[in-house]
Formats: sequence, structure tokens, C-alpha cells
Amino acid sequence: MSEEPFLNKLRELNENRADDGAAIDPESWDSVDVLDLIAAIDESFSVTVPVDKLNACRTVGELRALIRSAA
Repeated sequence: MSEEPFLNKLRELNENRADDGAAIDPESWDSVDVLDLIAAIDESFSVTVPVDKLNACRTVGELRALIRSAA
């Protein structure tokens, strides 16, 4: 299991920032990007996160916590 698909997509969406303190705004991403990120999370961590909970995340750290809670 590799985090690379997740990190690559996150960096693409977030101005190359993937550190836990980096701010994110999933609601500003287009729907295809959100689905691509969900697919990358599934590929990297073998979990599926709900779109509504992903959209509520405001930092990379919150997104990582969501992924951990889905595991």
C-alpha cells in the first residue's frame, strides 16, 4: 500500500501542498477532481470516504483523520 496516488492528487489540487497543516477547500474543487481524490484514497488506503465528510475537511490533517476513521 502506497500513499503516492493520494499525495499526487492532493498536491495537484492543493498548489503542491500536502503537509498536515495545509489548508484545503474541497468545495471549490470540481466534481471530477473530488471523485479522483476519493479514488486515490481508496487506492492508497483501501477505504472509501463519503463526499460530504471530505467536503467538510479544511486541512490536510483533517482529511488524514477522516481517512484513519474510515479504516
